[in-house]
Amino acid sequence: MSRNISGIAKETKGLTLPILLAGPILRRVDRNQVCIWVAFSRSVHIKAEIFRFADLQKIDLDEKTQLKKTNDNENGAVVIGLGNAKSLRLGENLHIALVIAHPLHETVNVRSEISSSDDATDNTIATGVDFPTDELLAYDIEVTYHEGSSSKIQRLMDFGLLNGKKSIVYRSYHQHERGNNDGDTDIKASSLPTFFLRGQRTPLNILHGSCRKLHGKGEDCLVVADELISSSFDNLRERPSALFLTGDQIYADDVSELLIQYLTQFGIKVMGFEEEINGIHKRLSEIGIGERQDLVQKYAKFTSENASNHLLSFGEFSAMHLLAWNIENWPHTYPDIENVARSKRNDSNKSRSEIVQLEKARKALPAIRRVLANVPTYMICDDHEITDDWNITKEWYEGVKTSTCGKQIVVN
Repeated sequence: MSRNISGIAKETKGLTLPILLAGPILRRVDRNQVCIWVAFSRSVHIKAEIFRFADLQKIDLDEKTQLKKTNDNENGAVVIGLGNAKSLRLGENLHIALVIAHPLHETVNVRSEISSSDDATDNTIATGVDFPTDELLAYDIEVTYHEGSSSKIQRLMDFGLLNGKKSIVYRSYHQHERGNNDGDTDIKASSLPTFFLRGQRTPLNILHGSCRKLHGKGEDCLVVADELISSSFDNLRERPSALFLTGDQIYADDVSELLIQYLTQFGIKVMGFEEEINGIHKRLSEIGIGERQDLVQKYAKFTSENASNHLLSFGEFSAMHLLAWNIENWPHTYPDIENVARSKRNDSNKSRSEIVQLEKARKALPAIRRVLANVPTYMICDDHEITDDWNITKEWYEGVKTSTCGKQIVVN
């Protein structure tokens, strides 16, 4: 297996991380604030801008012209909400930010009146005004970071997220009749991700999701949310108001044998170092596929029965979340399944089956990223995101509490 490990290490060693590692994910939204979560591979200053969707449409119905004008100094759309934030460093190549936009007292032209600054942290304005309800809103983010001795500014369009395979925007198609009664299609294109605040005129339409295991059997059902938003893009009586995810967003104990070594190396890449786990006298990169079950039971006092590839380091946990939310973070290849089978002394059919399921999950990720960018998303932490049976009994709690290894993994 040493050849396999080195192969994965070589892949991640030469990996160029995208600037935007994950997101944007739309989080809490109410009349006084719009919260947007993002993860980057370097330190950034981020500015969030909120628009009325109708204002974007008035600029130009031609999509390419519209995109140009909404990023133009003189003809930019009117901003109705604004927020600034600086990223928080979690690792050498892992920086996260939660930027909160608040409604502006007076609308301003985004390019001519407002400038970003690396020194700015928040320009929150307690205005006493609210974001409008029962109408479609849109947002953009502006990211400033250093590249060498100069500063670079990028928006969602520059990250390639407004068109193409990575697009996080929706299109709406409407049929309307002309004098000759011939049907004609009107394309109502969104140039930016959108959302809305439910008021008295729109019903409460909630999407609910449970657990997501990347190598789980079947299709990723969260894709259905993408279809629902797409089909009701500007029909706010039908469009989902919020998404509640009340299950495991990742599985930290039941991890695919085809991902674990990549997750270890990807975690080292984003953190900039290889974390040592208390009590386990092996480097993470030296632990073979399927060799973690006994380690976490003996040293961490965990009780999961599917822990043969359990996540341990903070980098591994971070890497798994980044994979679950962005296709750009996935490995280009999987380990050789025959080597995996020989090392575990089992049939290679299990690995073949996992590849099929992982490819289904990977294929669905662009749609899921689009969903998370276009509907307020609320999540809770469930047990598998840490380990199965987490705090399930007093005995479990006391056992892990007395283990420096167990406490370290829970903290991670």
